[in-house]
Amino acid sequence: MLTRISTDYVVTNRAGVIENRHAVHAAIVDANGQALYAIGDPSRLTLARSAAKTAQALAVLEFGAFERFDLDGADLALVCVLYSSEERHAPRTRRILSNIQYSESDLQYGGYLSTSHSVNRAWIKADFTPSPVYSNCSGKHAGILATTKAFGAVIQSYHLPTSPIQERIKDTVDELCQLPKGVEAGDSALDSRKYALGWFLNATSSYPDLVGGEDRYCTILMRAFPGLLIGKLGVDGCYGIGVKSSICADGFSGPSAVGIAVKIEDGGIPMLYAAVTEILFRLRIREPEVRKQLAAFHRLSIKNTVGVVTGGTAHMFKLRKIEVEDVAWS
Repeated sequence: MLTRISTDYVVTNRAGVIENRHAVHAAIVDANGQALYAIGDPSRLTLARSAAKTAQALAVLEFGAFERFDLDGADLALVCVLYSSEERHAPRTRRILSNIQYSESDLQYGGYLSTSHSVNRAWIKADFTPSPVYSNCSGKHAGILATTKAFGAVIQSYHLPTSPIQERIKDTVDELCQLPKGVEAGDSALDSRKYALGWFLNATSSYPDLVGGEDRYCTILMRAFPGLLIGKLGVDGCYGIGVKSSICADGFSGPSAVGIAVKIEDGGIPMLYAAVTEILFRLRIREPEVRKQLAAFHRLSIKNTVGVVTGGTAHMFKLRKIEVEDVAWS
């Protein structure tokens, strides 16, 4: 078991004095699940939160709901993301519900504030109370409803752990994470999954605005790496990245895909984005021109109310190369 107390941080300072240390944990693996690099404690048990939505959406896709109800790539992008509830998002959720002949009242999810400050301000000015379809998770729920109908299960319980759809989602996550469970997949199943994963990459690359929204990291990241990766936020400081083909140093070059999982111990989202960006740069995934596109998230400045810089951030962590004998991450 490779376990350690973290000495890896994103550090904030004011006037040169360290104010906070935000512990970073990360695991970088190849397409076969082989450990390549680590930061902090790569074995740290955490909740993936919304970073797991792509795996949940994969179960929806593999069940045939998209073909049956004439759903497309934009719908898929919406199902697997945590979006900002902008004007482009709610109509797409309504389209999914319309195609499966369900309504907003069938969503087992309440209205929720947007992750976008500008959207929330607009709602307040308009005295608007968001209904479930405006929730940042409504796309996922609509997708699971589609699968529930395709399966012929009871829709009122689609969100419960005992639902056959939720059980299938759990099995899919187990399979993707190579957890000790159940059924071995045959070659035809693996080929089908590769096709489904390719559809994910195309959908999110083609519709990055649906993935997050204006000024959102997920959207900007996938614009910076068009067609090369999927990035997914999980609230409380989790981030997952799947790289289609990596152009990195130290043995990453070539067609092999790379998986990156990152956790900020205290759940801070700005520090998470800073750490994820630094990790990508250290791995040298693609050319340096993407640095400019991600600069606003990378080395954050601390400013006072009149815009004077009073401090900043530094990436005080080491990307450790993992040797085979070190690995026991379960």
